[in-house]
Amino acid sequence: MVSPDGVLRIVPAIVIFLSGGVVPLPLFPEWMHPFLASQPLRGLVDTPTRVYSGDLIGAEAFSAVAGTLLWVVVLVLIGRWALARGLEKLVIAGG
Repeated sequence: MVSPDGVLRIVPAIVIFLSGGVVPLPLFPEWMHPFLASQPLRGLVDTPTRVYSGDLIGAEAFSAVAGTLLWVVVLVLIGRWALARGLEKLVIAGG
């Protein structure tokens, strides 16, 4: 892409929407629940809100928080891999 303007405008909207910031995720249609439960953005708004409000308790709360922590680990590992790969291609010129 030549200009990042489009990405910078659409990505925040998608993140806010899929994290449950606009519409709570349990209010989405039933056929979307498997996707919404498995995506990493759920841990930003939906999981903390549902745990603190008492909607998720016991094993459900533990499972939701564990899923969020699993996504954190996966995304950090992907980020470290991408950074290492990018640094291999980095050329610094000058003196």
